[in-house]
Amino acid sequence: MNRIKRLAVLVFTLKKGKEQLGVVGHTLMQKLFYLLQCGEGVELGYKYKLHYYGPYSRELWSDLNLLANEKVVNIEANPNGYGYKIELLEGENTNLLLNEVDKNIKEKIFKLLKLLGKKRVENLEAMATLHYVYSDLRKREKEFEDEKIINLTQNLKPHLTNEVLLNAIERLRENQLIS
Repeated sequence: MNRIKRLAVLVFTLKKGKEQLGVVGHTLMQKLFYLLQCGEGVELGYKYKLHYYGPYSRELWSDLNLLANEKVVNIEANPNGYGYKIELLEGENTNLLLNEVDKNIKEKIFKLLKLLGKKRVENLEAMATLHYVYSDLRKREKEFEDEKIINLTQNLKPHLTNEVLLNAIERLRENQLIS
């Protein structure tokens, strides 16, 4: 996917996220785009590495800052010192980008907004990190139990409880993001 299309997907997600959730933050965008690319198979070209709150892409943050420089979005640090609030700004560039998103990608974004929206950061982190661990395991092993995914995830994220991780696996499976 070229960069313009990728920026368009960001803008569309921010618009629909604001409409459905009221506010869109950086952590939600990182986890949603990770699952859009790695779970739903939309090749956005982002590279992910495991970070404090789960999979993180510097390129995604760079794209958001490019949109801020072009006055398409406003990125504001939360007053509590944790995270960023990202708001879509009205304008010609915004409208041009909104017309560039394919219908099938829009449907996947709606699905992920429903899955991730209004969830605590802990739940976003759990779902994205579990998927990251699951994907890594799939490259090496054909079959494994949920317990193995949970144990490996807890080794990386000891603050995530069994209950949170079991719920996350269930949500990922219900949404066909893992098998």
